[in-house]
This record gives sequence, C-alpha cells and structure tokens, in this order.
Amino acid sequence: MKLEKQGHSVQDYTLIFDLDGTLANTRPDLLEALNHSIEPEGLKPLNFNNIGHLFGQGSMAMIKRAFEHNNVKANPELELKCQKRFLSFYEDNISNKTTLFPGAKKAIDDLQAFTLSICTNKPEYLARKLLTEIGILEKFASITGGDSYDYKKPDARHLTKTVELANGTNTKTIMIGDTITDTKAAQNAGIPVIVVDFGYSDVPVDTLNADAVISHFDELLPTINQLIATN
Repeated sequence: MKLEKQGHSVQDYTLIFDLDGTLANTRPDLLEALNHSIEPEGLKPLNFNNIGHLFGQGSMAMIKRAFEHNNVKANPELELKCQKRFLSFYEDNISNKTTLFPGAKKAIDDLQAFTLSICTNKPEYLARKLLTEIGILEKFASITGGDSYDYKKPDARHLTKTVELANGTNTKTIMIGDTITDTKAAQNAGIPVIVVDFGYSDVPVDTLNADAVISHFDELLPTINQLIATN
C-alpha cells in the first residue's frame, strides 16, 4: 500500500477517527449504564429507540432525555448525581457488549502505514480504557477526548490539537466520523472528512456535506486514496 502524491507517501498522512458510532458500536453498554444511573430515582428504563442519536452526545444528554421520557422534571444537582453514577458504572462495564463495527479491525490493521489518531467527545480516560479493552489502543499515535481541553468537537481546535499531538499537519489529515459534530469539526479545521452511514447521526448522512460517505470499512482505504489523489 503505497500511494504517492507530489512526492509524498501515505506516511505523511494522519487519519483521525471518531470513536462511538464510527469505530465501535458502544450503544449497548451506554444504555445499560444509563438505565443503571436512573433506576434509583424511580425512572423507567429506556431502550435504543428512546435515545436515538443521543448515544453520540454524551452522558448528560442521555440523562436529560431519560427524565424527559419519564415526564419528570430534574434539577441540575439530580442530573449530576445520575451522571456520577453513570460514569462509575460505565467505567466498570465499558466493554461488556461493545464491539467494533464490521471490518473496523481489519481496516485499522491495513492502515498502519498512515498515522492514526482518535478524536472523541467521550472523556479521554474512558476512551483509553475502551480502546485498551478492545485491544487497539496501541494502534493510535494520539488520543484526545471531550475533557482533554477546554474545547471539544465541533470546535476545530480539538481536531487540530489531535493532529498536532500525532506530529501531523492539517493539510495532510483526513477525518473519519459519523455525525454533524465530526463534519463540522473537520470543516471548521479545513480538513477533508469521510462519514460512515451506520453510526449515530440524527440526520441522513448525505446532508452532512462530507467529502465522502462509506457503508462498510472495506470502502475506507480506497476512499482515502481517492481523497489524497484529488486534494
């Protein structure tokens, strides 16, 4: 795998991946943590359909949705109490049911000529723990989370800081994500973005103005090569 563009090889390129909904299907463990966190408050458990795209929006967004679904008005103190319970449970059960999406592991292995990184709004310590438990932590040159800085996606700085930590350059970087949060971050940074259509987007992915859309990780490397060749 050696694609040359104006004297540069793929080794010059950095690929930044989102995590939840892009590389890994984390919904089952997130839902379990959510229902654990709200049960002591007498709330009825939620299912996948009740949460929808909020799986990619963080624990607090899911907790707020749980109270709304149960027609219960929550105060910030109660929400924080549930969030603390959520994060503690999730940390201990982060990979019970989580799996990489089909073809993701092979794609990561096939892309080792590139520099790979993770830019997620998941707390960094949880992202690292999940990547460790599913056996791919060492594949990534840099990992940043939603709590790594005072800003996070769609703020372009979250993405560009991840590139910087990987010793990459913005002009030779491609983002791979699944929602408008990822596309906006990439577009704000002037970085091409590929979107998967099997993630947690709340709108049709063809409306996100991504540079490319893929339906399986088998399509990722050819799509990356095409973007490199045309940019």
